[in-house]
Amino acid sequence: LPQSEIAEPALPDELRARGATVDAVDAYRTVPRDTAERELADLRAADAVILMSGSAARSLADQGGPGPALVVCIGPTTAAEAREVGLPVGLVAGEATAEGIIQALMSHFGES
Repeated sequence: LPQSEIAEPALPDELRARGATVDAVDAYRTVPRDTAERELADLRAADAVILMSGSAARSLADQGGPGPALVVCIGPTTAAEAREVGLPVGLVAGEATAEGIIQALMSHFGES
């Protein structure tokens, strides 16, 4: 099971509990990034900021938050992490997929 070095153990634990043999392998690691002021200004001028992971939420919070941009999370786990670090979650996709995010955005901004 390739995963991030900071991945929660819930999936491999549940698979093991159901009888699977699982080798969880750290396939990548998340590292802090220094963001240029211009990039932060562009981010804060956006209508929406989409968070696809808890680590993205933590990074955004560490860099001062989204400004007035709507914070959109791919699912409830990411939303919980975003709230935990003080981000104002505006939308959570009904389905934790790219399509779920698109649908949430289209519904929010009045597109069908």
